[in-house]
Amino acid sequence: MFLFVLLILGLSAVSAIVGISLRKAQVARRAESLRQAAGLLGIRYMDGDEAYAQAKKDSAAEGLEPQQMPEALERYVRKLTGPRLAGLFRGVQVAVYEEVHTSNNGSHTESVFKAYFSSALPFQMRLAREGAGAKIAKAFGGQDVATGNEVFDAAVRIKSSEPEAAVRFLQDQGRRKAVLTALEAYPSAVVCRTHVVVSRQGRLKSGDEIKAILAAIVPVAASFSGAAEAASADTSPSS
Repeated sequence: MFLFVLLILGLSAVSAIVGISLRKAQVARRAESLRQAAGLLGIRYMDGDEAYAQAKKDSAAEGLEPQQMPEALERYVRKLTGPRLAGLFRGVQVAVYEEVHTSNNGSHTESVFKAYFSSALPFQMRLAREGAGAKIAKAFGGQDVATGNEVFDAAVRIKSSEPEAAVRFLQDQGRRKAVLTALEAYPSAVVCRTHVVVSRQGRLKSGDEIKAILAAIVPVAASFSGAAEAASADTSPSS
């Protein structure tokens, strides 16, 4: 009986060691795959402290207040921060990373792709696909902004803290075209005050897929970049 117990413990230990080794190998392969993707895109692969610092920098670019936390908790959060791809892609600052979302139904991983404006808009605005739910809400008086362009208004749900400023801003044909093209390629795309983002369920895949998504959203960020000053001028009393 004693020998049997020792055998079970030994097998358990071997199984644990093998599992750890396989996990390390999987992480290494994953890191190498993301490094290759970063190389294809001409941006940086980051992990550890560098990824954590970049995540904080990106949050600041989105206008999020830095969270003050105890040192021990920050070390834990830093340790949990996964790899991140970031840098200039076609002249626009981008970020690509994974997020784990947990709910009562379990947890799932989402891949996040962001392209940042060079400066934030001077008003809040959210552009998303005009889905069936939004159309029903609009029919019952749900808040929406209309630009007057039938094609754009039929495809895009617009919400803004300053509807008139948003309408003036979206009169630019290049901006409307970039938004429509991104939403057609990736219906989950959302444009907000500081960036455009696509979130997809599942882990990051090939560099080609990442490149395709960034190629769809970067033109939106490029057309909105430098627009804060123009939009400010539009909303000034003299306009």
